[in-house]
Amino acid sequence: MNRIHRKYRKAEPTSRNRRGLIIETNEEGLIALKPDFVELFRRLNFLPEYYLQTRHAYATLIARRRQIELRCIESTNIIADCEKSLQLDRTSNHRMYARVARCECCESPGRIEVRNKRNLEVLQICCSPLVRALDWGKIIAASSLEEAECHVGIDRESYPLIPKLAKKVASDPSQITKFFELLRERSIAFVATLKTDGIIHSERILAKKINCSGGVLIIEGFAKTLRLNLAAALSLFSVDADGFTTIYVAGDQNVLLLSIKTLSATKSDELFADLD
Repeated sequence: MNRIHRKYRKAEPTSRNRRGLIIETNEEGLIALKPDFVELFRRLNFLPEYYLQTRHAYATLIARRRQIELRCIESTNIIADCEKSLQLDRTSNHRMYARVARCECCESPGRIEVRNKRNLEVLQICCSPLVRALDWGKIIAASSLEEAECHVGIDRESYPLIPKLAKKVASDPSQITKFFELLRERSIAFVATLKTDGIIHSERILAKKINCSGGVLIIEGFAKTLRLNLAAALSLFSVDADGFTTIYVAGDQNVLLLSIKTLSATKSDELFADLD
């Protein structure tokens, strides 16, 4: 059984007859981790799978992933995988914390929370319930460090703006739901990209199921889920380039909540003509 004590005791290598780990936590029950994404994801490669969850206040992108190899992009401050499906800015001063505790809803043995300088969670790495708590604890113990200075909480987020070249194609929020329904009906795959503070996360999704719960639009594909707060999504913009259409979901004052790149030669005018 995994044991977590609030009084600090440096984690020691475990042997076969040891039944648990003792790892330092803060008052929230969180374990501070070394701010090294490359090393962390290298350790996570020993797991059969895990779940990435990127979020801001109005959208969430979730995907089951395995063995992400991150590397530093030359002459930049960006860390990314070879497909650039996950891009991390080293200058964003992210802090990482872990939990080692069984989740009541999904039976996961724990998760990692990546927070920005405003102390808001922008990325979560959730361990698969297939993994033993002790194996998860060993990864966390190897990545932990003594508690760093806490952030000052500020309940505000900043968002990028819609590109100036984009044209408005829908101003009725109800058309946003119709747009995703059209993609599902025509089996048009798309790449959803969520940008938050210092993190860009992209996933290819072929929608299999779409529903709305509590004002949140939920698009489900194979091992991937996209959630969008419909109250915040006010309009859609588009750019046609390189044979593909990119749709930008805009909020108040044209802030960018989410972008969708359709993997089809169909132009935006043709897509939205069918929504009328």
